[in-house]
Amino acid sequence: YVAVAWRLPDGSRLEPIPANNLIPFDALATAPTTTTPSTTTPSTVTGTKARITVTFASAPATATARIAPALYNKTRVLQFEEDDSPVSLYTDIYPVLKGGVASNGVRYPGLRFTDGCGHSRTYTAAAALNGHNPYNNAIWMDPGAQHDATKLLWTQAQELLNNGWDMENHSDLHTATNPAQQMAGLDALITSRLNGYKPSVMVVPTNYAGYCTAAFGAGYIAASSSSQNDNLPVFNPYTDRRVALSTLPAPTIPFVFQRYNADQVYGEYEQGQISRLNAISTDLMAAGTAGEVYSQRVFAHSMDVGVFASWMNYTQSIAQDQLWVTSLREFAEYRRMSTQVVKSETLSGNTFTVDLDYAGISANTRFQNLTLLVNSPGTITNITVTGADSSSLNLATKMVNIFRHEAATTTTAPPTSGSGTGCSGTGSLTREQWSNLGGTGLAAT
Repeated sequence: YVAVAWRLPDGSRLEPIPANNLIPFDALATAPTTTTPSTTTPSTVTGTKARITVTFASAPATATARIAPALYNKTRVLQFEEDDSPVSLYTDIYPVLKGGVASNGVRYPGLRFTDGCGHSRTYTAAAALNGHNPYNNAIWMDPGAQHDATKLLWTQAQELLNNGWDMENHSDLHTATNPAQQMAGLDALITSRLNGYKPSVMVVPTNYAGYCTAAFGAGYIAASSSSQNDNLPVFNPYTDRRVALSTLPAPTIPFVFQRYNADQVYGEYEQGQISRLNAISTDLMAAGTAGEVYSQRVFAHSMDVGVFASWMNYTQSIAQDQLWVTSLREFAEYRRMSTQVVKSETLSGNTFTVDLDYAGISANTRFQNLTLLVNSPGTITNITVTGADSSSLNLATKMVNIFRHEAATTTTAPPTSGSGTGCSGTGSLTREQWSNLGGTGLAAT
């Protein structure tokens, strides 16, 4: 049976099912073999090494492995953040991305992509935080009588962190005065309020000079601005266009990520804003150089939930599961990991072993995750991973996702295309299967 409609939790019927709720399914695909990662928990790994052991049906002539240019071997990356600690991140953006009821009373199903190994991943984003209210010196995100209801609470920020989001440093007082002190003060505040969390991304307040320089002086992995770069290289200088990863400097060279301002401009209607944002996603997902990965950064201050949902639904509809929606921190840390993890490999008979050494990785690297692609004419019968918190595998496409430091939250999803030739259509289906249930029907279980 093919489901073309579903009933929402409020009892209403939704027909047809929106495209953004569907994950592409290829009937000719080979289902991946997976090891299900656990829910997000502190790392249980104590050593600095991981080993991937690949067993072939027979001894292959050759076998090599390379680290994919982007996590999950995606070809497009989208990063979104909101500045100044708005509570709308929690009440609107979060439920649209993860699934839940937003402030407008609408229940959203959530937006996801696959990890290429049989699991779905939820879109994530980032919050650029400020520390103290410059008018009364109250801490913006502390609860109590002085709390501004338009700002996040620390408990809400912690929940976002627990679900893969990032908290970025946007300066303590949002001022041009003494950037290094502004950064350090907010760093200490965030660490004290969010269970020791240490930011690693600086988002420049307004266009004040000195913050990019201060960020890299403090060991930050990335800095971002729409108009200030402290004379450092900036990518992409045209904020309405995507940037190719091959054009970026080496991950250890300081540079500034440019970002596109998605705030509604004076006189702009909601549909006009939606059209403008849809054009950004269209450009990001457009065809490009073979083997290239393209990225786009977008920010706002407090976007209307209807506008955001419409834009994200459109983006999902054209993504074709090639899009990784994440924070700048996870993206930048993956680039750093890709070059600093030491990889060695050996082939002996039908066993191919890949060793990864994480000893050179900074202790403040939050997302210690890698995607490994095995290249061999041989048929893989088994892959085992040790020295990681969790992993996910696809024997057909010879891809391995390795998760360290934080085990990644996943939910089971249908496999994406692994082999075969599909038709030229662009429709999608989601397949769900329930096994070994009692009773005579789903309603009775």
